[in-house]
Amino acid sequence: MKLYEYQAMNLFKNYGIPVLDGIVVETSQDAVAAAESLGVPLAIKAQVHAGGRGKTGGVTLVRDATRVAVEADKILTMTIDGFPVRRVLVRQAVNIEKELYLSLVIDRNARKLAFIGCAEGGVDIETVAKESPGKILRCEVPARQLADMSGQSLSLFSQALCADAQLAAQVVDVMARIGKLFVDTDASLIEVNPLAVNYTGSVIALDAKMELDDNALFRHPDLLEL
Repeated sequence: MKLYEYQAMNLFKNYGIPVLDGIVVETSQDAVAAAESLGVPLAIKAQVHAGGRGKTGGVTLVRDATRVAVEADKILTMTIDGFPVRRVLVRQAVNIEKELYLSLVIDRNARKLAFIGCAEGGVDIETVAKESPGKILRCEVPARQLADMSGQSLSLFSQALCADAQLAAQVVDVMARIGKLFVDTDASLIEVNPLAVNYTGSVIALDAKMELDDNALFRHPDLLEL
């Protein structure tokens, strides 16, 4: 089962993964109300089960409050990869110094979980993976350790992802929280792209993608409602 970004973001927030405040709406009028509550600048993001929303116009940055209704209407009339946009996430915007890529996936061949990372995250991550595969980092984690990982087991990976020690420590914390969330929800994929670094040196999950194992949903009636 795929979650919408705003649903995954709510789970991130519950697990202490740093995110920005946002409000999901279905009309441009509600988008204006959300903007009044959050303030500008804002990002307006289409909520569909499709990647590459930024390249199709499904994500836009709004610095002028008078443009919120127009931009929200524009996205709400879109269809992305065959999916009509029925909701948008109106979310705070932040100045970004750096974008990282981080995900946790099941590697069935290795019979382990693996963190995948890249110091060049963002909309062109697929191009980076194709043209410069050496930049894609990998950290295998035995499933039995995932719910309670030590910082030491993740430190080498985080240090390779970002040289700054303070930043690497934050990444380790995010990885540990993602691991706990992965186990608790019986997830099959958690992806953060980008895991952004702002100008104060703090990491923030600016996007959230989650897929849950359908076979385990009987254990999670709250998630099944999503």
